[in-house]
Amino acid sequence: MGPIHEYLELHKGLRGTLLFTGFLVASVALYVVVALWIVGIPGASPSFFWDSVLPSSFLLVTLICGLGVG
Repeated sequence: MGPIHEYLELHKGLRGTLLFTGFLVASVALYVVVALWIVGIPGASPSFFWDSVLPSSFLLVTLICGLGVG
């Protein structure tokens, strides 16, 4: 695993904080993705950015946080 694993093993408080933050960010980003795909953005004209890029970027954030937590 390397030095990062050893460092976090020695600092349990930091490890817990990072895990909590990762779960929190991943949960909020996943909620935003679902809300954007179901509800959309009120008042925004249909475009490639609002319909594809923005939800995909939040989904990417969710996946990265999930990998970091895992």
